[in-house]
Amino acid sequence: MKYYYILFLTTLIFSCSSKENIITYENAISDDLKLVINSTLSHSEIEIPTTREGNSLIYDLPKDAFVTLKDGDIEIEFFAQPKGEIIINRTEDNLFQFEGHLAKYNQSLFDMQSAFDHFIENNPFKEIPKDAIDSISIDLQKQLLGYVGSDLSPHQKKTLESIITIDLAFLNIKHAIQVGYARDESFILKDQFAIENFDLDITEELYRENFNYLSYYIPAYLNVIYLNDDIFQLSGEYYFALRTTEIEKLDIDIRIKRKLLASNISEAITNQGLTDNNEASLYQYLHDYSNFSHKHELVDLLKNNSGMKDGSVAPSIHAFNAEGEIFDLKKHQGKLVYIDVWATWNENSDKQQKQIKKLRSKYKDQNIDFVSLSVDRDQQDWKEYIDYSKQDDVNNIWTSQVDQFYSNYKVYTLPRYILIDQNGKLINSFAPSPDTKEFEELIAEVF
Repeated sequence: MKYYYILFLTTLIFSCSSKENIITYENAISDDLKLVINSTLSHSEIEIPTTREGNSLIYDLPKDAFVTLKDGDIEIEFFAQPKGEIIINRTEDNLFQFEGHLAKYNQSLFDMQSAFDHFIENNPFKEIPKDAIDSISIDLQKQLLGYVGSDLSPHQKKTLESIITIDLAFLNIKHAIQVGYARDESFILKDQFAIENFDLDITEELYRENFNYLSYYIPAYLNVIYLNDDIFQLSGEYYFALRTTEIEKLDIDIRIKRKLLASNISEAITNQGLTDNNEASLYQYLHDYSNFSHKHELVDLLKNNSGMKDGSVAPSIHAFNAEGEIFDLKKHQGKLVYIDVWATWNENSDKQQKQIKKLRSKYKDQNIDFVSLSVDRDQQDWKEYIDYSKQDDVNNIWTSQVDQFYSNYKVYTLPRYILIDQNGKLINSFAPSPDTKEFEELIAEVF
């Protein structure tokens, strides 16, 4: 297994000449340094854009997050913010030292998680006797708490203590499953290892920031609470769909419920692919929890497990404009095509149409077509809106095959934007809204 070194670093505040969003890493082993963020919903990695200058990496991070600096076989996980100078010193013994703002807190977290990782690496779960796990957990907890500095702030202490709780909960659940006693009818998960008894405010914070052991703990927790129910174990391909239904019924804090549901849906798609049940569960989740902090990870799952992968040929669209002319994507080859999916019943419809009108004017001399596609069920609603708003552009179109379009393009909510390249291939099937900085950057990048 790989070694994970955890340390927490925040922005170092200097004078106006201070450096920002830079990681300085002393004594690297390899020339190939990479900065990644671990997915909260799976064990996959997302690479963070960096530029290397000597022993420094200039990074582009959109939020506070736990990230991993990969140096050969060594993986150093730490907490970074969008702005800040981070200095990591590696010794010949692969010890890691750091200085600067919040150094004591950083050292506490680093030493604490290094000790826990060392325990996991050197104590296979199946080799720990069932009757020894309680005393081992108590001793390990004391050891980890010993790294919590007395001069840290109350919030820093609470964060470290919450991380210890998650660590020990993961250890005990995985031990119960792998040794086998979790299948005993008499097995009951101890209260301190159930997520509903964690400090939910701190847990929410750690979740938003992609703390890695939460991505291990939550799937393990779901597995153990449904392990002894024969209905689930005999449900076959409907196992995850049944779990989704049961999780939705739970009378628990909404912050917990959305994490459990997201993890369950992610695990379902990872294991079974985008089946009808899994796709329906995903769409319902994205609709019900539209502000979910890791929504982009679920959208990536959708794209990567369907025909909507960026770079694939865009599915054909059966539609026509107000003059009755049939829309054909092939006629737009040689140009970029930005499709705005809307409907008169959607509260954003007026805003969307005004945005598209402005874009057509702004980019009129550029090699790009802006297509406004209505998914109204009633054609008359679309026609009346077009007449009323005087949106008579030939690229204002309507499709009678709404469900087919939804299925082909994996549409689960409106508004939705799609960008297609000059060869009819998808650039971004979930393109940014035209009123965002991301849209301007994307258009500038592809021109």
